[in-house]
Amino acid sequence: LENHRYYSHKDPEVKQGLKKRGDRKDGNQMHVQVIVSRKDATNKIKLSPMNTSRGKNAEHSKKMGQFDRVAFKQSGETLFDSLFSFDRQLKDTLAYANVRKNGQLAQREQLSVLTEGASQNYQSRSVANELAQGVAEGLFATTAGMLAAAGKTAAGFLEVMLEPMYTAGANIVPESEAEQKKKRKKRSQGQQITR
Repeated sequence: LENHRYYSHKDPEVKQGLKKRGDRKDGNQMHVQVIVSRKDATNKIKLSPMNTSRGKNAEHSKKMGQFDRVAFKQSGETLFDSLFSFDRQLKDTLAYANVRKNGQLAQREQLSVLTEGASQNYQSRSVANELAQGVAEGLFATTAGMLAAAGKTAAGFLEVMLEPMYTAGANIVPESEAEQKKKRKKRSQGQQITR
């Protein structure tokens, strides 16, 4: 567990000359660094997290070991969310990032349907997060298949996701804008009279 981060030569602030390399960054910079041993206790099997072998080739796995980075990150995210009752937004999930970066066209289309209204309310957000995990794992061939797995029709799902939500102050026009509209209206009336 580390409480501070420091500027490096790659940071934009250092490149612009605003900060010096090695200066401590402002704000809450608490983070955890997970260190995984390169080899197991017997010192024979490699455990490198950069190894993407998932055990498909038994001979290769004996020599190189197995380490599924995606599963490691996903279990960390799930554990954190459950321990701290963290309400993770769909766009902040590993499944979302993975599909956006590496997903096929069908998966990205399914994700865009989920993204449409996932922020509307807690229930739709949790359903969308669960479905996004399935999309990332490639469980659904089509968007209709994804919605059917959720036990909803496409229209019913979108209706729940897109329900209007009251936002305080959404229709309030700032005074400066209202004054500008009045001035424009007076100008247009003045032009009509002179014609």
